[in-house]
Amino acid sequence: MFIDDQKKENTVKSTKRDIKIFTEYLFGQGEFRLIENIPPKELDVLLSNFYIDARKKDGDEYEPGSLQSIKCSLDRYLRDHDRDYSVRDRIFLLSNCTLNAKKVSLKKEGKGQKPNASRAVTGKEENMMWEKGQLGEKSPRVLQFSLWFFFTKCFGLRGRHEHRQLCFGDVELRSDPVTSREYLAFNERLTKTRDGTGKENMRKVKPRLYATETDRDPVELYKTFIKRRPMQVNSPNNPFYLTCIPASRIPPGADIWFYPKPMGENYLGKLMSMAAKECGIEHKTNHSVRKTCVKTLRKAGVARDKIKHITGHKSTHTLESYDDGLSDDEQIMMSDILTGKDEAKPYALGAQGKYSLDTVPTTVTENDPQCPQSTHSSSLGTGTLSNLFGSGTVLHNCTFNINVNMAQGFQK
Repeated sequence: MFIDDQKKENTVKSTKRDIKIFTEYLFGQGEFRLIENIPPKELDVLLSNFYIDARKKDGDEYEPGSLQSIKCSLDRYLRDHDRDYSVRDRIFLLSNCTLNAKKVSLKKEGKGQKPNASRAVTGKEENMMWEKGQLGEKSPRVLQFSLWFFFTKCFGLRGRHEHRQLCFGDVELRSDPVTSREYLAFNERLTKTRDGTGKENMRKVKPRLYATETDRDPVELYKTFIKRRPMQVNSPNNPFYLTCIPASRIPPGADIWFYPKPMGENYLGKLMSMAAKECGIEHKTNHSVRKTCVKTLRKAGVARDKIKHITGHKSTHTLESYDDGLSDDEQIMMSDILTGKDEAKPYALGAQGKYSLDTVPTTVTENDPQCPQSTHSSSLGTGTLSNLFGSGTVLHNCTFNINVNMAQGFQK
């Protein structure tokens, strides 16, 4: 029982669900033996037939990923029942070949496109949530969701499990000893990839969330949240997220907005989708915000080996699954380039966004002791560099910081 309690909850649920699907199929074929008691060669044939015949309850085909998930669940099931073989072994060659062929067939039919997959939250969508009151501190739900949003985006937390186990003492308000700038520091507990069984079970970096001193300051939201919590649940091991008191039951001027009990897991699991629905935004789940963390940092040019310190990933290759392609703005820009709409302005696509060659930002800093220190910013167009450093130019003790993004296909 203790060992079972330490297994990842979602993995346990998906395994039970998939084994039930396969077992019901076997019963329909007149096979009533337990899966672990079926000899591997016979199981290989049954599994091959399952991949060909399996349908959902509504008669529709399974997605390729769903069939792969069932295979993985079956493998875990056999391992948990002390079998010394795996459905990945060569003895299961028939079923594995069948599964691959089935995936190809489903792909031809348009399956596997993941039309309902969650997408990262764009800057425009985040602004919309602020403007429509879904981020801020106007109500108990909005206040807690705002902290959840910042913690997911800036600490890289997984949308449900890691928030569910978050305790009040796991987030601490601190101040930088040099700049006095306030920030929230996160102390990690058990996670999907750092579960206490391996050598690297602690993050090398404890993520920080600094005050912005704007009307969207996460530190100020945290301070407001502290004031609204009941005092009896402010011990380090108390749950961070609490059940909201309905706004209609909160007397005017009351300080306490929450009951002294944890927020329900199901409610916690749909925070993002509820807020998105209020704003008319589609395909947003809790996982969307974690994707936003990765995509925002990558777009800003942050190296992958640095990003994983925020998200808690052990390796960088897993970050690829968080990149859901091009944003709407990027799609528009690339379409305009290809159709010739902006043919006169070649663009450089890079980590910092787009720049046309006639508006490259440049900063020139002069440190000549004979003249006051000054900084000039200018836009350098074609030929400007040659004008700047033309014949007869004399420079003394100067530093030039010039940032130029060269577009592919630039015509000399």
